[in-house]
Amino acid sequence: MAAEAAGMMADGHVLVLGAGGLLGSAFVTLLGRDVRTASRNRLKPATADDIARLLDEHAPALVINCAADVDAEGAEVDDSVAIAANVMLPRHLARACADRRTPLIQFSSTGCYGDWKDTPFVEDDPLQRRRLTILLLAPCRPRPVERRLGQDQRMV
Repeated sequence: MAAEAAGMMADGHVLVLGAGGLLGSAFVTLLGRDVRTASRNRLKPATADDIARLLDEHAPALVINCAADVDAEGAEVDDSVAIAANVMLPRHLARACADRRTPLIQFSSTGCYGDWKDTPFVEDDPLQRRRLTILLLAPCRPRPVERRLGQDQRMV
């Protein structure tokens, strides 16, 4: 993935959201100088228009979204922050990136798995059926994006 992202940077820079977190900061370090970031304040709460303006201002070749609210227990009491960060932000990003034909790499957190396991989670582990998990998994149905990377490669 780093090689593909580096190849895209030849045409422009990468916009990393959530760059202050563990995963986002690792991407910033890995990708180097052709990276732009957006502050947490810029993303809270972000409307579809806010995200469209952000993408228009930065005009990235690739967006990597590592931004999230990871307080799963707090979200069971008040889910408004988690919904804004983990549902609406990715939804707005997916739509805005699709409109601009900009590839988007979206990450989630292990919060949807719960805390029932002492070893690392894997994709086949069952999700905990909490109210927030159902909201996080709700489809946003953005238009499909296809961008040619090379003669025989496509990113969908």
